[in-house]
Amino acid sequence: NEDFHRARSLTKVAARYSSSDLTATLDLARRLASGQSCDRRTLASSRYMRRFRLRLIGALWPLVADGPWTPGEVSSFTAIPRGWSFTPGTLETADPRKLLARLRSQLNRAGAKDADGFLIAHLHGEFEPQSRIYQLHVHGIAAGGMIAAIDRLRTTPSYTSDGLVRGRMHISRKPLKDIPYPLGYPFKSYWPCRRIGMVGREGLIKRQRGHHRIPEPYHSQVLLWLDRWSVSDLTLLMNLRVGRDGFVASPPKNVHQFEGNGE
Repeated sequence: NEDFHRARSLTKVAARYSSSDLTATLDLARRLASGQSCDRRTLASSRYMRRFRLRLIGALWPLVADGPWTPGEVSSFTAIPRGWSFTPGTLETADPRKLLARLRSQLNRAGAKDADGFLIAHLHGEFEPQSRIYQLHVHGIAAGGMIAAIDRLRTTPSYTSDGLVRGRMHISRKPLKDIPYPLGYPFKSYWPCRRIGMVGREGLIKRQRGHHRIPEPYHSQVLLWLDRWSVSDLTLLMNLRVGRDGFVASPPKNVHQFEGNGE
């Protein structure tokens, strides 16, 4: 039903607004309405993302539950680096591969290159309706020494608070609970709309709670942007690889392992 709703919105946007992406808009609407979105693996499909999220949870669950890390050594986090804000006119220039490569470099400089544990993060976005800003960020799961590397980013210039974002790095200090919910949380199938502005008589600046649908034509722009990329384009893995039976945690590249020789 959600995919059908998105298809109808895309069709209306194509008819109402002049767009250079008219062909792409109508093609995506057709695929979402016909159910071909799952076959094409488009991130614009709620149905495809649900099926993917279920598979990902099944692959992560054994690693988190049965791995060498205790519950207190696995945390969820959200990172909002500076420079990840885009307007409707600049969203098309946002390349998730370059953004995540930059994040990887920042983490390596903070000690992730030598850390044990693992990290998996996925790029997500929100839309602020008053400023008309798409705020991109990542949600992720980290274990072992990767948590300390993430924590070190908090004091770097790219993650200090400013007038736009109060806290650019959030790390859960509590053990993961209610599994499997937190394992699928980073891989949401939609971008929400949340207002940031003054509330009450005191005029405090607050971020709206709850999830609201992004208004058109901005929501359709998000769908078209997502349709350009794959899951791997929006996902960062560190000390983690995809094996035949799921995820496999791997040691840091500069840590030598000796197998079968008694050392």
